[in-house]
Amino acid sequence: MATEKVKAGSGAHALHGRRWDIRELDSVAFLLTGEKTLRGLYRLDFADGERYAGQSVNVATRFANHRRRWNDIVAFEFFPIPEGDLDAPEKMLIHTTEAEAGVRNIRDADHPGGEREMEVSVDEQVSVILPWERDRRVRPGESVVGKDAERFVELMSLEGYAYVHDIVGWYLYETCPDPVNTVRHLWTVSCMPSTAKSPLSRRALAVNMGNLEVLVVYQIMDEEAGEAGFYYLIQINTALFSIPDNSTLAEECVVDNFPGPYNEAQVRCWDFDIEGLEKLYEADPEEPFRKAFLDAAYELNVRLMRRGGTMFRRFHSDLLAADLIAGGALQWRSEDPSVQP
Repeated sequence: MATEKVKAGSGAHALHGRRWDIRELDSVAFLLTGEKTLRGLYRLDFADGERYAGQSVNVATRFANHRRRWNDIVAFEFFPIPEGDLDAPEKMLIHTTEAEAGVRNIRDADHPGGEREMEVSVDEQVSVILPWERDRRVRPGESVVGKDAERFVELMSLEGYAYVHDIVGWYLYETCPDPVNTVRHLWTVSCMPSTAKSPLSRRALAVNMGNLEVLVVYQIMDEEAGEAGFYYLIQINTALFSIPDNSTLAEECVVDNFPGPYNEAQVRCWDFDIEGLEKLYEADPEEPFRKAFLDAAYELNVRLMRRGGTMFRRFHSDLLAADLIAGGALQWRSEDPSVQP
């Protein structure tokens, strides 16, 4: 978010708006479909660096008029003001704009703003470019705006993400009750989180049930392979359980296991590599360790979710969650022989 401040009377006046790149749009109406009002202030950016600030009771209509007049508009900002005076805020916005760029509002340029302080904040929105020529289209992953989208594209670009995607989808299908309707409310997933980052490892994603991390995918750098080499380590937390005596699967697929360092619940942490988890989910559904492991993972997850809410919601990635559900968990459902078509 970019914030601008300018002196202008006693007291403070604040504007909060959103900004879009609209280089090749003739209308902004579809961008504003979620707005409760189209009344307020707006600001235009031009290719030559100039700007224009104005007011309207319907900014979508006003923009269309401006587009017919000027073909060099590159960005559009909207500051909703559903009721009240528009003149004074407009003049202060022009005054604010003039302090940093040339303005095409010659009539109100250099307008004295008084002594009040005005604060303008703008949230960047996704760039929208719709060229007539197909070769100039924006392809998926290009011109990405927003940290969530940038991190999601980065994660999907990692070598081996397809395997991670399948594994986490399988985990959600087997151990999360009703993942489609509980996502974001009772469970979340973060994408390329910055926590616990080191020169040799970083988190690719983390699944949280309630207020506890239950699955973390680590990207571990392989020092022998150089900067380009890495492997994945997947840590999964479960409720406490004993490894069945009549199973050797744990020895074949588990890298390590140890008590969880959490106050939220008593858990056991299990470390797997990609190959180990493949052995786990490819094993017979009634294999003793596989069944005990999934039962314990579900037991922990449902207990955490039944406590309600999650403190990790602000770190949640809607893009990653949708990908894991649609292409992961639901795909595993189609392969489950116990589900009737």
